[in-house]
Amino acid sequence: MTTRLLSDDWRARVNTVYVRYWLANKANRSLVKITDKKKQAAAWSRNYKELCVTSRLLNAELAKIKRPEFGNAALEIAKPLDGEPTRWRLKGKPGVGYITNPEASPMFRTLVFLKYGVTFRELVCELERSPKAFDKWKRVHAAYHKMRWGDGSLDTIKLKFNFTHFKIMVQGLDFGLKGLNEFELERCLDEICPCSQKHSRHSLKKLRAHIIKACRSLRVRNMRSTTVGA
Repeated sequence: MTTRLLSDDWRARVNTVYVRYWLANKANRSLVKITDKKKQAAAWSRNYKELCVTSRLLNAELAKIKRPEFGNAALEIAKPLDGEPTRWRLKGKPGVGYITNPEASPMFRTLVFLKYGVTFRELVCELERSPKAFDKWKRVHAAYHKMRWGDGSLDTIKLKFNFTHFKIMVQGLDFGLKGLNEFELERCLDEICPCSQKHSRHSLKKLRAHIIKACRSLRVRNMRSTTVGA
């Protein structure tokens, strides 16, 4: 049985820079509610400075963690296939934009994970084994298309993991969220989450458990070879 704490004890155990960074993101998202254009522009300018400062501070805090348990989740989610270059080298003029394959983008691969809880590598392997996996592939492309053309966002498209909650949770696990009880976790996210909604402690507890389990297995799951005949 979990004992409810009525104080803000979570503040003493969650990294203050992480909290400040997400409060800046929350403030940034709320600026669209300002109807006066001049006031909105001034608010954007002020908050942009805070976002820049907190982003640099957060990167410095991340660098201090010698062995982050969850810091490499994004790299594993976007990990290329065995025969795929780790960095796309384009031939062309400096400063010129070029159309690239959307499947090679980190955003497409993040969508794969958020929608189905599997990595890009895992879904490609599934495509080789089962024709039914093509339906998943098409749905990821449909979600990417909606996001690309403004018909949806990562927070409105139906996904297994909500993007904002996934990002704030994964990043926060190495900064203290993993050790909070369900009541502290609820109070913390109620204050710093950009969705500005009231959270359910039971849902957050389950979400944290699912994310921890998924992220801890990423590296092992990605070790499966994508080389033909391997």
